Amino acid sequence: MTKNTSVSGFPPDGSLHPGYLTAHLPGIGGRTRVRLEDFLVQEIPLYPPTGEGQHTLFEIEKRGIDTNTAIRRLARVWGVPQTRIGSAGLKDAHAIARQLLSVEGVAPPTVLDTEVPDVQILWAERHRNRLKVGHLRGNHFTIRVRDPLPDAVKRARDILEILQRRGVPNHFGYQRFGARQNTHLLGCYLVQRDLEGFFRIYLGSPREGDAEKVRRARSLFDAGDLGAALASWPDGGSPEHRALSVLAHGQDPRAAYRQI
Repeated sequence: MTKNTSVSGFPPDGSLHPGYLTAHLPGIGGRTRVRLEDFLVQEIPLYPPTGEGQHTLFEIEKRGIDTNTAIRRLARVWGVPQTRIGSAGLKDAHAIARQLLSVEGVAPPTVLDTEVPDVQILWAERHRNRLKVGHLRGNHFTIRVRDPLPDAVKRARDILEILQRRGVPNHFGYQRFGARQNTHLLGCYLVQRDLEGFFRIYLGSPREGDAEKVRRARSLFDAGDLGAALASWPDGGSPEHRALSVLAHGQDPRAAYRQI
């Protein structure tokens, strides 16, 4: 890794940015994501609930948390493994997002009566199968731009006219590489069957953006003190904590990987 590359593998100066398709036109100004309400996501289902079966299909509205956190909180309340809860995909944490989930063995009335922080259950019905990744038609986004320039509407229309005529490449940015922007590196270690390298990044390699307790735990892991790292890791239900627990108790890295 060169000196100009961050811990994630991306250059810190953002030089991988592909540029703008309408760079010759003036922008609209303004600010986005000032509040959670400024970024709304609505998942578009692939199919309706069947009305029967061992699973419950339900829709949640989550505020300011990621999908995995919502699943962990629900699983804890219901007393079921997280693996029983399915989703079609992950939704933004810094937003208000609505999406479908499924759970096996928990009846709709129980689901509807559930109360967990930052999660609201909107409806729940019986369903035959588990909701799996990709079981959605798409996502609808509503994005508010605050304090735009006075002629922002005209500028936006000029920009959209060009994009509609030329088309837009299917570009994906840093956010597609996880919250720590390193899933491409994790995947590389998995392809190489190097679980030690995988866990060096997955459980170690603290960075400035980590929460204080997590940063301390990652530093302890890098120092080889797995017991102290486990005690310092804040979320006992997270996959990182589960994997670290297996390693701290002297088990094989393959057993730790199965906890993720």
